[in-house]
Amino acid sequence: MLNLSKRQDVLAAYKLLLDNFDNGFDTVNTILIRKGAEILDQYKEDLKECFAAEARSVDFARDGTKVAEQVNEWAHAKTRGTISQLLDGELQANTAVLLLSAAYFKGVWLTKFKADQTKELPFYNYGRDEVRVPTMWLQRGLRYAALEGLKAAAVEVPYAERQFSMIILLPDDKEGLPALESELGVDVIDEIIDGFAYLNVELWFPKFSFSSNHDLLPALREMGLQNVFTDDADLSGITSGNDLRVSDVKHKAVIEVNEDGTVAAAVTWLSLILRSSFRARPVTPVTIRVDHPFCFVIWDKFNQRAVFMGTVQKL
Repeated sequence: MLNLSKRQDVLAAYKLLLDNFDNGFDTVNTILIRKGAEILDQYKEDLKECFAAEARSVDFARDGTKVAEQVNEWAHAKTRGTISQLLDGELQANTAVLLLSAAYFKGVWLTKFKADQTKELPFYNYGRDEVRVPTMWLQRGLRYAALEGLKAAAVEVPYAERQFSMIILLPDDKEGLPALESELGVDVIDEIIDGFAYLNVELWFPKFSFSSNHDLLPALREMGLQNVFTDDADLSGITSGNDLRVSDVKHKAVIEVNEDGTVAAAVTWLSLILRSSFRARPVTPVTIRVDHPFCFVIWDKFNQRAVFMGTVQKL
């Protein structure tokens, strides 16, 4: 459990982020609680004050299918129809708490790619298999960095909503994405941004759209988060009985990038059940051809954080 001072710092920071989001990005949270469970008043207050979330009582045991349908309707509404099917079936009968978080982003490029310049060009799936895909073209002043330490290049494409931009990270080697991913972190992205130079950039960038489903439990366990998934979990800050453990942490994301801009949405749900130095090198005006696997980050410049992040390996 977080100690009190750290807990208050985290809650205050999350509230500040929600308060500072501008046009184009929305995030919403809600919590479904097993009927009859005694949720602590302080937890309810934190949900409302810091996460803008309301708690609602449901009967998971009797109405599992209905609750799942309601969750899917909620995800559909909060992501503007981008994500419709979050849950495939009914919830476990012993579900006690379901935490839901949805994020939606729609950004129009500051300078749109011209549709009549889009061409069918090669893209190398997994860095090896050539396919031809619609590839957009843009030439303008953009922030760019060639990163020797990461063996990659980075270019920032701004949205009309000045708070946000897309940072494209392209490995020098066609099969270099795994090595690049292994080095990425918040601190590294900060260093990349600090190393940007404003240049005349010719950018060839493929149109793409995809959806992904992830079970976050294995990743969280690898990060050292273990006890919350067992009967040793201490979630006493939620219910008076302290009889909960985490059973599932799922994440679903959808993104579409085209000549006009970007639409992205993500929903994360967490189920609790009852226990049983990369310096940029100087560069001249450059051409960037994103023709092999790459990483992208939708960056919130005001809050200095990534709101969406992903990789494209296959088109």
